[in-house]
Amino acid sequence: MRLMAESILSQVQDWGFIYKCDEENNCQIFPPNTREHWKLQQNENKWLLIVNDVAQVICCEEQALSFLKRRCRVNNYIQQAVKSNFR
Repeated sequence: MRLMAESILSQVQDWGFIYKCDEENNCQIFPPNTREHWKLQQNENKWLLIVNDVAQVICCEEQALSFLKRRCRVNNYIQQAVKSNFR
């Protein structure tokens, strides 16, 4: 696993995201919610955001982490809202 990928992957696993790396250590990060249709794909020393199988933007490590942190907050907010509606 590349050093850059290791730092992101350890964080995203704690946040509940799913990741996979192939035998060449190219990694992809997926949302925990299968209804979301995006992934981050490692592209050398950058990350490529892909939505509905269409490449959107190339991110540095910091930008990729910011995106994932935001998705984590949104997912937690949605989970809290759903829980409160069923009480």
